[in-house]
Amino acid sequence: MPTGYVAYGGPGAATGAVRSASGLRTATIVLFWLTTAASVFLAVALFARKGVWEDFINDKLADPLTDLNNADSMVGGAVLLLWVTQLTSTILVCLWSKREVDNAKARGGTGLSSGMAAGGWWIPIGMFWLPFGQLKKAVAAMRGTAKSLVLWQVFFILWLIGTGINYSSRSSIDTADDFNDVTDVLNRQGLIASVAAVLAALAVIAAMRATKEVDRAVSGST
Repeated sequence: MPTGYVAYGGPGAATGAVRSASGLRTATIVLFWLTTAASVFLAVALFARKGVWEDFINDKLADPLTDLNNADSMVGGAVLLLWVTQLTSTILVCLWSKREVDNAKARGGTGLSSGMAAGGWWIPIGMFWLPFGQLKKAVAAMRGTAKSLVLWQVFFILWLIGTGINYSSRSSIDTADDFNDVTDVLNRQGLIASVAAVLAALAVIAAMRATKEVDRAVSGST
């Protein structure tokens, strides 16, 4: 068989245009890190609000109402920032995933769905495995390997669970019976947000390796 020849329909068969995915990959990782930074900021804001609350119950605030409102506003701003970065990073990872699966199909891969690779990130619960499944299939279709994909998937799931728990715990303040209960809730929120931030960082580190492995196997990027 001549050098460089690829059987029709096999991995590497030129059945369509293969486009570089490295730019989308880089942008996605940058947004992932920004989301992690927003997660850290939220944890800091929650602990700061707890500190203001403790000063309030110990009568150490010169202007309690203003200070408490400012602390709440800081938390609200942190939550908004996290939502924005999450939304933006989700859009970018959708585009990158679609590009990789499109490239795998262009090189002869079969049984792949570009729509699921992109849209799977928006499906509640389904985002835990649907887009990852398409990326794994794309890599397998090219007879490549991306061992870090599983690690990225695990930390991604843990981070989303931690973030969800933190959001749900915000309503616990309304049901607190006394000042000490409020303090406990605020402390718990800060701790959960801190754990979520650590999980976010671990997920991004795994994603950096996984996306590079996928890109190398499917699109030929380094």
